[in-house]
Amino acid sequence: MMEFENKDSTRELSRFLNIDLYPDLIQLGGLAAAMSHVAEENGIELPPVRPQSVSGRAQFSTARVESAHGVILILLGLDERWFSISLEGEINPWAAGGTGDLRAAVEVVGAWHRGASLDELGKRFPFMHCSELAHAYESGDPVVTQWDRLLSDGDFSSAHPLLREIRSSDRLCLLFPFFSHGVLRLAMDHLDRSAGEIWITPLPGTRYRVELTNSGVADEEVQTMDHVIETILSLLDHS
Repeated sequence: MMEFENKDSTRELSRFLNIDLYPDLIQLGGLAAAMSHVAEENGIELPPVRPQSVSGRAQFSTARVESAHGVILILLGLDERWFSISLEGEINPWAAGGTGDLRAAVEVVGAWHRGASLDELGKRFPFMHCSELAHAYESGDPVVTQWDRLLSDGDFSSAHPLLREIRSSDRLCLLFPFFSHGVLRLAMDHLDRSAGEIWITPLPGTRYRVELTNSGVADEEVQTMDHVIETILSLLDHS
């Protein structure tokens, strides 16, 4: 590993990194280079570590690792020595956390790359946290968990009657529910949003607009919640 011994290079790097907080990163040429160095020094197997961007601050203060277990992002803290770690998933984040110890951050990346489970990760690195939904995705069945989460979340209390009504359908309860921009969406495939969604948009009064994406079927407007299910099923049958 080539260190930044040139004074001009060190001065340039110090524009993006706090010398007092990250002297090791200053010396080694940025976060990605420092992580690779720590991994090599401690026998930790890592895939290639690269910055999020090759220009500006991100070149020195971010790191990105592509692994079979998902993308791992590491960002630096500004006001304290801190390595913020995010284990990204295609649909839902796996886990997130942070530590002031660079080696511990590198060990998290190494463990996730080797295929550690969320339980294993949490036991070994208590600063890493994951949601109930992430555990459900790991087990392969997040749909039931997601329905339960929405129906117990006070932020969505006004939509609970509609959620309960839809969940009562043997067919629709198999879809993955979530809210986006005030619209209740039912994903056909919880692993592939491009597979299509049902959108239920509340309108003034008691009305709803029901749409089926990825189809040539026109959306419909219903007058009451009682007609939502039959309208959805009708759209599905004609798609």
